[in-house]
Amino acid sequence: MNAVTAQVIGDSPTNFSQTIEINQGSESGIRVGMPVLNAAGLVGKITKVYGDRSVVMLITDPDFALSIKVVNSPRQTTTTTIAKSNAAVPSPVVPIEPDASLEGDASTTTTTTTTTTTIAGFTPSVTTLPATPSGVSSITVPLASDLAIRETGVIEGRGPSRQPTVRFISNAVRFGDIQAGVPIVTAGGSRSLSPPDILVGTVSRVVERLGSAGPVLEIEPVADLTNLSFLRVLLYQPITEKATP
Repeated sequence: MNAVTAQVIGDSPTNFSQTIEINQGSESGIRVGMPVLNAAGLVGKITKVYGDRSVVMLITDPDFALSIKVVNSPRQTTTTTIAKSNAAVPSPVVPIEPDASLEGDASTTTTTTTTTTTIAGFTPSVTTLPATPSGVSSITVPLASDLAIRETGVIEGRGPSRQPTVRFISNAVRFGDIQAGVPIVTAGGSRSLSPPDILVGTVSRVVERLGSAGPVLEIEPVADLTNLSFLRVLLYQPITEKATP
């Protein structure tokens, strides 16, 4: 997917508006709504475009909203089983010291440890940014089939001193519980202004709600929004927009 490299030139985030200005605009093919990234992940989206510059709304801005997906992360499990006289007893993982009293005993002791890796099949891509803007370049977005998706929702900004949240997630039992630390990626879709599977952040806190509304997730952005220099704007258009004459 084509991308334009741009440098941040002003409008640092304030308490009233979480926006920045970059030195690339419509002359480089940039349009309103296009996603903006750094090497870590999603930074925001284009909200205003001029000939040689654009304004980026950061994901922490209260007006920011975007459809996302929660990547299911299996819990890491470790099990130790001690078998003696044909009886199996599960126990926590602890060092097993030799017991002199068992020497010569006909029974046997077996220890089995099983570990399940987290986020199977998920490998966030890392893009190395050039020292200076270099015009149009290419960026790779992982395929949706490589991810284990749990559920979709909407991420909303809440200002510079508060983490963005994800709401409207149904608590589907078949996917298991959402745990702190699992990745959040863009959902994509024919009407979305962002392609799928761009890393946005990780779940930092899960706030349960009564009823079937599902939890509210607080999200830690993967991009350091306080230290932005060179960014990339994905020249992405939704399918519905491409079909419009």
